[in-house]
Amino acid sequence: MCSVTSDSEPRRGLSFLSAWRRPDSLAWIYLLAALALFAALAAYYRSKHGTPVVDDAYIAFSYARNLAQGAGLSYVGHLRVEGYTDFLWVLIVAAAMKLGLRPDLTGQALSGASGAALIACVWFLSQRHSMTPVVLRLAAPLLATLGPVAFWATSGLETLTFALLVLVGATLSCDSSGHPSSRRLVLAGFVFFMAALAHPDAVVWFASSLVFVTIVNRHGRLRQAAVFGASFGLPFAIYWLWRWSYFGDFFPNTFYAKSDHSLAAIMRGLKYVAGVGSVVGPISMGLVAAAIPLGLLDRPRNRLFFVLALTWLAYVACVGGDTLPMRRFLVPALPLVVLLLEESLGLLLRGLDHNRAVRAMALVVAACVAGSVGASLVDPGVGVVRGDGVLDASRVEVGKWLAASAAPNDVIAVEAAGAIPFFANLATIDMLGLNDRHIAHYGQSDAGAPAGHQRYDPRYVLSKRPAFVFMNSIVEEGQPVGPETRALPSISSLLDEKIFRMTYTRARLNSLVVHELVYIRNDRFADLMSRGLVSRPGSEGGD
Repeated sequence: MCSVTSDSEPRRGLSFLSAWRRPDSLAWIYLLAALALFAALAAYYRSKHGTPVVDDAYIAFSYARNLAQGAGLSYVGHLRVEGYTDFLWVLIVAAAMKLGLRPDLTGQALSGASGAALIACVWFLSQRHSMTPVVLRLAAPLLATLGPVAFWATSGLETLTFALLVLVGATLSCDSSGHPSSRRLVLAGFVFFMAALAHPDAVVWFASSLVFVTIVNRHGRLRQAAVFGASFGLPFAIYWLWRWSYFGDFFPNTFYAKSDHSLAAIMRGLKYVAGVGSVVGPISMGLVAAAIPLGLLDRPRNRLFFVLALTWLAYVACVGGDTLPMRRFLVPALPLVVLLLEESLGLLLRGLDHNRAVRAMALVVAACVAGSVGASLVDPGVGVVRGDGVLDASRVEVGKWLAASAAPNDVIAVEAAGAIPFFANLATIDMLGLNDRHIAHYGQSDAGAPAGHQRYDPRYVLSKRPAFVFMNSIVEEGQPVGPETRALPSISSLLDEKIFRMTYTRARLNSLVVHELVYIRNDRFADLMSRGLVSRPGSEGGD
């Protein structure tokens, strides 16, 4: 038999695969092919998106800049609020900025390296632990064809780093026997702790793994489960108590801004999670389901991966999904799905003669790849959001324009709290509340709004007298504000305020071809217009 495995379980495979004399060479070909596919698809999405770093990455960059400059963990304007969800990312970028490196390039490098490492990790697990014959160990190439993985590789966000850490933590917490050593569990707990620094939702992954380890080890090995829990729980408790004392809230500010346990949010989350079929292709999901009666879940590691994937998808559904492109919240589950798919192929094709196995394997692999690549290029929920790259790029230009044109004491109000505040470096009101404690805790909530866009408080915003108010949509010059822009409660509620309509003027930033819808306070508008920096749009009918 040509397959390579470290497990003590009986080896299974297709009889014709014994003809392969150099399985190691084939395995390396699969890895190189996976990395090449990953790089090519990442380059494609970078070109289609228009800008490699998504706007949300600049939120972390703002905190990192203040930390590097000695102002502590604070938002633009030195506002102490925990508006980030990626503490590890902030620390790394802050260190890079201390060394004189650009945060966007640092974020891109980290994202890309994490994506390549994630694919390499899946390949390693496939080669070392899979019971599937070598020629069918296609988990790494399949993962590389998934659009969300390639897209987030150049995003500047922690998505792929988080996915890598939870995969490593899950792998360490379970071996082929289902009874990992205490040393292995200590390492697993530490990796999960690092994942929690990258994103607090790692607690869901750790808790699920702990329950699994406890149940599997119930016969006299509960001490190991306790060791596993302590290796994560002690450092995490210290970290959590520190951040609680530093920011004053038990949960991150983003939790209060996004928390919405309404039925509408759960239905939105279920629809979001259903998109996993679009990401990996419905055929792939069907193959995994078909392999369960054949013993897919007999092995402890497969069983753990299956439980973790389902638990994570259920959690994502409960929190209402996400609004960023390419179904970001599904990414951590995708490595588990492709590994389970690989095992499913081995079980489903087991026992076939040479010719039938070759034909079946070719058809199945082609269908899986076509389904994942096709979905990532066509499905609007998976593909690049229309105009998103143009919008992100315009925010960079708007921020630079403000840095050059606004007064140092100007306050700005924004929907997208990333690039504009970062480059403007002016005191900022985050109208969605992610970086504003008042709106997150006390703002009104609209359950029907998209995930993360429920909170709003127009009167609070107006009480701060912002000089500029940027709204989260590009509107053609002279066109009225339409229903799409008004769909967000933070915008529609502000536009409905009489004092806002009396005090602010819709403006065009003269030096920019494209930019977000912007209103400027009347006194500031008059000053900027006299300097030739802004003008009125061609028509304001309907505003």
